[in-house]
Amino acid sequence: DGADDEAQDEEDENGEASNASLSDQGEPGGDDSQQGGSGAGQVGNLDDFDDRQVEQVPAKLLEEVLDAIAHEVEDLSQSVAEALAEDPRRVAASARKADDDPELARKVTAEVMPQVQEIRRVFDRQQDIQSRYLKGLEKGKLDSRRLARVGAGSLNVFQRKQVLERPEVALGLLLDVSGSMLGFMHVVEQTAAVFAEGLIRKPGVNFAAWTYTGGYTQVELTRICDRRLGKLCLGNVAKGGGTPSGAAIAGVKVLMERMPERRKVLIHFTDGQPDSAHHVTRGVQVCKEAGIRVYAIGAGSHMGGSLESQYGSGNWEVIGTVAELPQAVARLVKRLESFQR
Repeated sequence: DGADDEAQDEEDENGEASNASLSDQGEPGGDDSQQGGSGAGQVGNLDDFDDRQVEQVPAKLLEEVLDAIAHEVEDLSQSVAEALAEDPRRVAASARKADDDPELARKVTAEVMPQVQEIRRVFDRQQDIQSRYLKGLEKGKLDSRRLARVGAGSLNVFQRKQVLERPEVALGLLLDVSGSMLGFMHVVEQTAAVFAEGLIRKPGVNFAAWTYTGGYTQVELTRICDRRLGKLCLGNVAKGGGTPSGAAIAGVKVLMERMPERRKVLIHFTDGQPDSAHHVTRGVQVCKEAGIRVYAIGAGSHMGGSLESQYGSGNWEVIGTVAELPQAVARLVKRLESFQR
């Protein structure tokens, strides 16, 4: 028993020494309770947590954050500033998606179904331009010029059209909805419907459309249609304000560069009265350098000269009504080397 008592006393002494050693391992010269220390933490009770000490997020800020998430808001300011060679502190550029308004979209689309069919035919003709006929086949479409060979015992009197290339293209539509376009707003909506309904499901065409408003170097782009949306969305689209066309073109250039197609074309629908013609010229130039061809369709008959100076010879058309849109687009499409290479 005496030996056991001695062993127990030695154990207690070692334990005390060990505890003393642990207590000395805190932050040198500091208090472990304040500095965190290296000791193990303790089990706590969440019921003791006083949530009244947590500062609440202001309701307005929370609403703005939730809206930004819902509308997939993206800041493009830095890229637009670089494109326009402007001080980034003076540039505010963003992109967001529109809300769905199925009733308005159906109404507008129903008004332009004849133009929708025409726009589809325009792109059909261009997509099939690279083709040839294989002749002397045993089946296919009858080739009347080879019928004489039947008498000689040849049945190779058929032909078949072969499309050598069905080029894929990324096609962007940029719609001016600034204050100066308010008188054309119904034409703007109809133009969006013609392109969206005609091209959103068309093979070989990756179509996307944006509206824009703002002022000078402040621009808000709203995505109203693309493959992911799968339809035309016209709800909650900002309208009025200035006409920051150059900033809008520069912003869409950033977005279109993400589209995988090698051939890229941007069509800008506007009245040709931007806040800065210089910015438009720069926007068109940076698009060209990125491999994106930019064309303009003007609303009204008075702005041909301004479009010529901003977009270059042959790179613009003018319409007065949406009924003229397919013909104007057809004339532009004929000039697009992107569809013919």
